[in-house]
Amino acid sequence: MLAVLLLAAPLSAGAEGPLPKPIHYKGGHDFTNPKTKRVVRDLPGTVVFVKEKEPPDAQAWRDVQLRPHNHYCPQYCMDVNNHVKGWKHGINVLGPGAPFKVANRFIWGQTGGAVYAILADGLTIGFGHLTQISARVHRAAQTGEELPAGTYLGSFTARIGVNDSPHMHLQAWKSADDAVKGRMNKLVLRSVWFPRLKAPGGEKPAPESTQGPRQASSRPSFPAQATLAEKLGFRTGPGLEAGFVIRGRNYLPVGTRLTLIESKPAFGAPGAFCKVQAAGKQGYIRCDKPSALRLSQ
Repeated sequence: MLAVLLLAAPLSAGAEGPLPKPIHYKGGHDFTNPKTKRVVRDLPGTVVFVKEKEPPDAQAWRDVQLRPHNHYCPQYCMDVNNHVKGWKHGINVLGPGAPFKVANRFIWGQTGGAVYAILADGLTIGFGHLTQISARVHRAAQTGEELPAGTYLGSFTARIGVNDSPHMHLQAWKSADDAVKGRMNKLVLRSVWFPRLKAPGGEKPAPESTQGPRQASSRPSFPAQATLAEKLGFRTGPGLEAGFVIRGRNYLPVGTRLTLIESKPAFGAPGAFCKVQAAGKQGYIRCDKPSALRLSQ
């Protein structure tokens, strides 16, 4: 990994110019699954820059369903291909549902071609296994231009890096510097970054102080009684990848009364989930948005 972000001379934002030269990814760092001991080759390949293939779609990630990642850091990573439920753009890769900037680095070890999308608060989501990358994204990395939500990033047209079939690999870091330096101790849980990727606008939860008086505007003392002000998923574990507690009834409706047992991380914090008792069962709901709950007096 490079030790610093690479900077190049700015280009005029309006001048497209010739396509950047292709990048050769050498590969060679094969991956051994720690559980099965199966070796997956780190395949070399060529990453080419292409013209933008489709217009921005801020809702590209809205309906995508999180699914288990079975070979590497499952709590941090996600794989998506054109068979994933809710993904409607085939082999094309689109950026987060909020305006973003990009790091001027387009190779990611064991992954091949990559784009690092930087959100307003610094959270950086890496999109890897790309064999084609948008020339517009390349220009934006040099000029510092902020790209619209859902901008076309590139495509996964063939195998490159460590993978068994063409797909995009996603994971996130706390900052762009952490991302390009590959700091594994700065990875962000996918239960935290995935909502930022797909939520309309990609916003973080609103500050607690802005919530109305009847809403959960302060951290409760556990256990606490509450009523749902919004429909929420009722899951078997503290994460969006967990299954649902009640078969055929994935969400608890508005008005459901429940007991809040504990919250990890802190109630109202990004990615927070609460252990709750509801409908005679115990499970987990998101509690990173205090306005979704009304605490009993």
